[in-house]
Amino acid sequence: MKRYMSLIIAVIFMVPALHAQVKSPKELVGEVKASINWVTPQEAHRMIQTMPNLVVVDVRESGEYLIGHIPKAISIPRGLLEFRIGFVTKDPNRPILIYCLSGGRAALAYKSLEKMGYKKLYNLKGGYKAWKKAGLPISRKPVE
Repeated sequence: MKRYMSLIIAVIFMVPALHAQVKSPKELVGEVKASINWVTPQEAHRMIQTMPNLVVVDVRESGEYLIGHIPKAISIPRGLLEFRIGFVTKDPNRPILIYCLSGGRAALAYKSLEKMGYKKLYNLKGGYKAWKKAGLPISRKPVE
């Protein structure tokens, strides 16, 4: 009888887990994007010019960064962000502007930094594509 009770209890706890829905990357990014502090390319450009302590983080892959990036941006690919951000700043109140190509990777990066305790986060709406489309300055690193 104890065996059957244990089995019944185990099944009761497993059933909700079986019905849990797996989210697609698009759904996850959509949820995350709804709670982010977005800035337009023009606002971001103003921030870069007027906030000397602003950290601008490009979370695209290194090759994307080399092709072109926002001036003063540092490259920290999304997959390495949590490991490398502490080398750039450990100050939770230092403002950080995050961008990627169009917004998805940067949105996930934003949430990750927020969970790590960083408080003054900004995400570039539309990413590098929007920055470029707005005709704002671009920097390029020569390929060696």
